[in-house]
Amino acid sequence: MVLPSLYKSQIPIPVSFIYPERDLMPRRLRAFIDFTIAQFQDEIQRRKKG
Repeated sequence: MVLPSLYKSQIPIPVSFIYPERDLMPRRLRAFIDFTIAQFQDEIQRRKKG
């Protein structure tokens, strides 16, 4: 699990991905972003619902 202490916390902690603008995003960065989003998918959906 990524950042397990965040799951225990009741305080919302925003996460942002900041990277230099390029024509193509490096594959490693895209893989990391996709992996991180998958780890937080339940929380993302819960917040979208309200």
